[in-house]
Amino acid sequence: MALRIFSESRASLKRDIAQYLKATKRERWEIMRLVPSLLEQYEITDLTTDLQILREVYGEALGEHATRLNCSEPLATEEYLDRLIMSVPVRKLFLRAWNESLADERSLQQIAESLAKRPRANITEENHVPGADRQGEPDVAGSKPPTATKPPARNRGTSRSESVPETLTTLELVDLLAKNSPTLTFKDESFKILDLSSFKNAKGTLAAMTRELRMRLKTRLELASTIQERQWLLKFSKCKNQKDIDELLKDLFACESCTPTISYIRTAINCLSVLWQSRTLEDSNNEGWFQSNLYSQIFDAVFMQQSHWMTKRSETLSMTLRTARLSGIDVADRKIDFILKSKDDDVDIMAVEDKPKPSKKVDQDLEKTSLIQQITLLLWRDRIGAKRVDLMAELEAITCQWTGPVLEIFGTRLVGSTFIYYRRARIQVPTHRRCAQAALVLLTIISLKRSLLLNYGKLGLMMKARDVQQITTLTLLGSDPDYDVAYFEADEKGCLRDVRRLRFESSILTNQDWEQITRLINAEEKKEQAAQNISNRQEEQEEQDEEEEPDDYAELEGVDEL
Repeated sequence: MALRIFSESRASLKRDIAQYLKATKRERWEIMRLVPSLLEQYEITDLTTDLQILREVYGEALGEHATRLNCSEPLATEEYLDRLIMSVPVRKLFLRAWNESLADERSLQQIAESLAKRPRANITEENHVPGADRQGEPDVAGSKPPTATKPPARNRGTSRSESVPETLTTLELVDLLAKNSPTLTFKDESFKILDLSSFKNAKGTLAAMTRELRMRLKTRLELASTIQERQWLLKFSKCKNQKDIDELLKDLFACESCTPTISYIRTAINCLSVLWQSRTLEDSNNEGWFQSNLYSQIFDAVFMQQSHWMTKRSETLSMTLRTARLSGIDVADRKIDFILKSKDDDVDIMAVEDKPKPSKKVDQDLEKTSLIQQITLLLWRDRIGAKRVDLMAELEAITCQWTGPVLEIFGTRLVGSTFIYYRRARIQVPTHRRCAQAALVLLTIISLKRSLLLNYGKLGLMMKARDVQQITTLTLLGSDPDYDVAYFEADEKGCLRDVRRLRFESSILTNQDWEQITRLINAEEKKEQAAQNISNRQEEQEEQDEEEEPDDYAELEGVDEL
């Protein structure tokens, strides 16, 4: 069935949208479910125009649905519709559909051109193109036959699929990028080191390949927060002076339903407030001062809420390096400024180094933590099986580097025989009262903790699958190489599926929940508008009372005179 043109089908569009709204409960309305079903039936001809049509038709359908339900308030404001329909995910869906229509048009054009170039005898009635046998000759009316118009060039920003084939696996992509990368050796096994930051100035296909690899590995730290945490951080970000911060802290300390993370936010804001008032963050402080007054309050404290985790601060030996020596890896002991480890594991979850200011020692710290990341991944690989390449690619070794008030978060993955090194995030604690920047710092640190929990949960699933397999078959891994291969083949897909399905708790929002966040923003704006209306009415009432007061006084004065 031929697709209908989007811009010429407003009535049928509204009918399809109204049917979706009627058949789906309001709390389950999702634009990312509705739009793909529409794009299967309608063809995009112009991105901007068709998006605007969708916004108008969706708004009209919501208005009619609200009338049908006798709602006293509209189901969506104009600002909400703009934020929802013009969002990046929806625009990406339209862009993908538009690119597919362009690709189909190119294919048809190529077919027409190839048919036109064939000898006359090879052209049959079935594949005959009108006018193809009279190329360049005028028709009866004296005009040339119509030719296919050249489709507009695709935007360079969307040419990733042309440069990087979808069939290219992550392992093949890594091997191509790591072709000329340096190597290192552990236990007579060679590994390549691929630093993605070295491709920041890459262009063309190389840049597209790097971008594709970053997208597949999700190298950017994913911000994660509950609704309550987001509300408190938003209030903090909107504070303009010390009075606002004091009022916020008063509300936070009076909060009865206080989760451990809310308690951390309260402690961190109080710490920053004290430092800003004393202006000591502006001074030239040493490493010990930062550890005692800043890092311990806004960084270490967030990890102390996990009962099965343990934090060690100030020049402690790494259990990862000690375990590596026992397993035959030749590596010397190194002291680390901060270590996060599990109470029931002998491998560190995260290592952190501190320096008060930029210097050559920061580079030495980065080399040290990079080595710890590599050895951590090798120890995890030994536990789940050396041949489990796809599973190992899901695990991530994370380290951090404090340089004064600046925090950098780094990640490393082992894909095949290549260590991939990248920076996940960089934040800076403001030395002055910049509450929005400080709120983002706290949200990033909270998200780092949740990222570590998710990563450790993935490792736990892999270890569980390994142990269940050993109990089921009554065979220890490593005792029989043939069994190890069979175990790898039989259990890889099921375990990988479970690992990739692992998500944050349902109460935690990420950018993947952007529709729910959009609804929250809409509700918050309504609440603020209602509060503003009440405030305006109170001010108007006060002004009216002030205007009436002189008349009352005049009447009283007249009574006194009588």
